[in-house]
Amino acid sequence: MISKAYLKIGGLRKRKAIVKTQDSKCKNQDIMEAMLMEVLNDGEKIVLLDGSEWYINPGDMPTVCTWIPTAELRIVKTKSNDYFNYRITNEGIDISVYAARLK
Repeated sequence: MISKAYLKIGGLRKRKAIVKTQDSKCKNQDIMEAMLMEVLNDGEKIVLLDGSEWYINPGDMPTVCTWIPTAELRIVKTKSNDYFNYRITNEGIDISVYAARLK
């Protein structure tokens, strides 16, 4: 069960979701929705419609190269201590990659 609350911030629509896991514990998770504007340098970086730039995990670059501008994206901050601490999912094809926010 997921309950959602939406908040519009610039070009991103941000939603706070409370996700119930199998063991009935709830956790808060920030989810941002955005649109892809362009893919740069063979998938090394993407730019979203709101102007934000994201550096893509090198292992995910071949995947991002196939993404088309105007694709709807879902961005979730992960709990990872890794540099690539955001998961970006192309909602049209349901494929995720990991990225770091540049600006």
